[in-house]
Amino acid sequence: MLEILGNLGDFIGGIAVLVTIGYLAVQIKHSNHAQKRAALQDLTNRQSQLYMYQSDPDFAELLVKSRHVGLAELDEVERLRIVGYYVSMYRIYENYYLHYKEGDITEVQFRRAATPLRFNLQFKSFRDTWEEGNSGYSDEFREYVNKQIQELA
Repeated sequence: MLEILGNLGDFIGGIAVLVTIGYLAVQIKHSNHAQKRAALQDLTNRQSQLYMYQSDPDFAELLVKSRHVGLAELDEVERLRIVGYYVSMYRIYENYYLHYKEGDITEVQFRRAATPLRFNLQFKSFRDTWEEGNSGYSDEFREYVNKQIQELA
C-alpha cells in the first residue's frame, strides 16, 4: 500500500512539474513579446524625437538647403549638424530592418517604417551621407539601402 501511495505521489509530482514547465513557457513567450514591443516603441520614440529637430526654424532651413545642394556646399558646422542628423536616421532605419529580418515586425510594419528612408534617398545630402559613411552598417542593411538607391535612379 505504501508503494502505491509513493508511486501516486511521484505521478502527481511529475504532473506538477509538467504544469510548471508549461506555465513558464507561456510566461517566457509573453515576456519576449513584451520586450519586442518595447524595443519597437523605443525606435518609434527615437524617430519622433529626431523629427522634432525639424520644428527648429534654423535647422529646418539648413535641412532644406542641404537637400538641394548636397554636403559639399555646406560649411563645416552645417555639415556636422546634417550628417549627425542623417546618421541617426540611418541607425533607426537599420534597427527597423534588423527587427524585420529577425521576424519581430511584419513586412507591412517594416515598409511603413522605411517609407521615410525612400523619401529621403531622393535628396543629395542624404545619399552623400550614405556614400561617405555606410561601412559602419550591417552588410544586409547596406545591400538593402543600395538597392533602394538603384530603384530610385
